[in-house]
Amino acid sequence: MGIPILFQRFKFPLCATILLLLFCSVLGGSNETDQLALLEFKSKITDDPFGIMRSWNSSFHFCQWRGITCGKLHQRVTILNLNSQHLQGSISPYLGNLTFLLTLSLNNNSFSGEIPPQLGNLQRLQVLRLDDNLLTGKIPANISGCSNLLSISLGFNKLVGPVPLEFRILTKLREIVIESNNLTGGIPPFLGNLSDLGILSTTTNNLGGIIPDSLGQLSKLYFLSMGINMLSGTIPHSVYNLSSLEVFSVIQNKLHGIIPSDLGTKLPSITVYDIAYNRFTGTIPTSLSNASNLEVLSIGYNWIIGHLPSLEKLHKLLELRISNNNLGTGQAGDLDFWKSNKTSLELINIDSNKFGGSLPISITNFTSLSILAMGNNKLYGNIPAGIGNLVNLQDFIVADNRFTGNIPEEIGKLQKLKRLVFQGNKFTGNIPSSLGNIRHMIYLYLNDNSLSDSIPLVLGKCQSLLLLDLSWNNLSGLIPKEVMSIRSLAIYMGMSHNNLTDFVVLTKLNLSFNNFEGMVTENGVFKNSSAVSVVGNKKLCGGIAELQLPKCNFKKATKSRRLNLRMKLVIAASVVVSVAFVLFGARLFFAKRKKENSTSVSSMNAVIRMSYESILKATNEFSSGNLIGVGSFGSVYEGILENDEKIVAIKVLNLVRPGVYRSFKADVKP
Repeated sequence: MGIPILFQRFKFPLCATILLLLFCSVLGGSNETDQLALLEFKSKITDDPFGIMRSWNSSFHFCQWRGITCGKLHQRVTILNLNSQHLQGSISPYLGNLTFLLTLSLNNNSFSGEIPPQLGNLQRLQVLRLDDNLLTGKIPANISGCSNLLSISLGFNKLVGPVPLEFRILTKLREIVIESNNLTGGIPPFLGNLSDLGILSTTTNNLGGIIPDSLGQLSKLYFLSMGINMLSGTIPHSVYNLSSLEVFSVIQNKLHGIIPSDLGTKLPSITVYDIAYNRFTGTIPTSLSNASNLEVLSIGYNWIIGHLPSLEKLHKLLELRISNNNLGTGQAGDLDFWKSNKTSLELINIDSNKFGGSLPISITNFTSLSILAMGNNKLYGNIPAGIGNLVNLQDFIVADNRFTGNIPEEIGKLQKLKRLVFQGNKFTGNIPSSLGNIRHMIYLYLNDNSLSDSIPLVLGKCQSLLLLDLSWNNLSGLIPKEVMSIRSLAIYMGMSHNNLTDFVVLTKLNLSFNNFEGMVTENGVFKNSSAVSVVGNKKLCGGIAELQLPKCNFKKATKSRRLNLRMKLVIAASVVVSVAFVLFGARLFFAKRKKENSTSVSSMNAVIRMSYESILKATNEFSSGNLIGVGSFGSVYEGILENDEKIVAIKVLNLVRPGVYRSFKADVKP
């Protein structure tokens, strides 16, 4: 009775009386509820490498525990923030008793198990961050009880199932991040009714179906990422009306259609436009030149044709990714789109298109470039001497074009270069000695050119090289011992098809106790049994008698069984073998060559579909006894088909051999 009398005495209004009663109730027992909930949470922690939980004890009020923030008035927990603490364990359902909680951040830890549905009791919760953990199970539909939720981030877990339909009542949501899980179903159309939504990221799941037209209603949406799913159909026109959109990514789906002609004007705020790895057709609209805020243009691996509009006005452009399309005409002027003094570009990838012409001299102004990839086009002319200005370049790829002239000495100024891929051109002259200045280079492809003279000794200074291919040139002289002593060369070293001498400087060679196989030569260091050791390699054969290896039992193909003009080799489905870095051609068709008449065409295209297991059987698991020959791009094995005992040739392509794609195309021509 004391409290009501006190109120009467001071003449408090009725509403103030009720508020004070509630405040007293809060102070009377609910604080203990929060403490017990936190201790239950602590009990589920199995690993705490930073000792966060040590402060969670009775020596301190729970509001002083690490990661805890309380409201000043009622001393209830409002924020639980333990992100990036390397914690392990499960999330206690007792967190659902922290009814004053506004923010729950447990992201970037190693919590496992399921998300407790009791979190749906947190009606005041505004921010829920459980991303970057090991959480499993479905997204609880009960989270829809968090009616004040503004942001939910559950990405980078192992969650399954669909996006709960119950989320449609979370009308205050501004951010939904559920990327990198194993979610199924589709993109829910109800998302279009969440009018405050600004961020939607569903990337890297197993979501299928179409992109809902209702997403075009989200006038505040500025980040839309739905890549690496199984979405099909077209991009709704309504999405291109979202003038606030800054990031749009649907990379690696099954989408088709064309890029709208008014893209550059409809999306004036766009900074990232990424539709790579889909099935888009048509051309790149000229309106793209008006997208002045564009930083990343990624449209690679589609079927887009025509010219690329001028980039001169795109002063903020950092990355141009347009590889693996049908862009260009193969004629001069195809590269006019970058004829400017623009210097902001950091990445240019125009690989595998039809671009022709020579490199514009303006390329030497792009000093911010770290990646320049132009392989497999129809480019010609010289590499400009000013290329040495690109001091930030790490990848320089011009493979399989028609470049001529010398490789400029200025290339040695590219101190950050890691990959230099020049194979498959018509470069002449010698290998620049300045390459020895590039100490961090790991891949050097100069093969399939017309380079001459000797191999520079200074290449031996490239002590980070993993792969060196100088084959198929006109090089002569000794292979320098400085090059042979590069210890990092662990992937591949190619010197074949030159005029080089047979390791005359090599005096000792120990290959013992490995898994080498095939025939040992009787030349060079292998002439002297005291200089070489191959003990412990059970699959080796041949060599001089002193090595005590078994004779090579290569099957000699009879005239009727030889690979000849009556057999046609075609390569198809591929299998990667990690040890040999090879691609096994598993689509194999052949035809008997008959008299040139109209009936012979169909026979030349007869297709045999085979499993990898069948190929293994046909070649006796690619036995050395079935080996017919070894070439620059791989090995050829004789095989006998199991069903009809037909004799076929099976080619094994060397994946690390640049130019292998060109060889592949040559092999499959009828």
